[in-house]
Amino acid sequence: MALFGRGLGFYLPFLSAPEMELSDSTPPPEATQATPGMGSKASRDDHRHPRLTSSHGGLVLDANGTAVITFTRTFDTEPSIVITGKTAAGAMPASFDYTLIQANGLFTGATVKGYKGQVVNVALLGVNVNAFGGNAAGLGFSLIAIQAS
Repeated sequence: MALFGRGLGFYLPFLSAPEMELSDSTPPPEATQATPGMGSKASRDDHRHPRLTSSHGGLVLDANGTAVITFTRTFDTEPSIVITGKTAAGAMPASFDYTLIQANGLFTGATVKGYKGQVVNVALLGVNVNAFGGNAAGLGFSLIAIQAS
């Protein structure tokens, strides 16, 4: 028996934790809205939740200013894509475009094309100029694909 409270003069019997039943189910995926859950079973200590993202860093555009990325997971709906370039101080800015790659109805990767800003001198008015028409070969970047909510 353990004394409950100093000098209170009464005792409580030993209390044990309730028995927990472990779940054999795959954990649910992450969600954008939190819920308290209704299950009565506990997750196992080595369980894994499916990822909502595919993250890639340290990427470099090839000599044509392109790169092909294979996602670390597949997406059954079109993912949201975020591409961030790494430009050196004083360098011209860059812009990126991508095309998603699909196989068997799943989105499995992307082809990324980079365009480097360039100085354009326009002597005549009414001329259309692509300020991001330069080749971005060798430019470093990162890409994050996120499951759409």
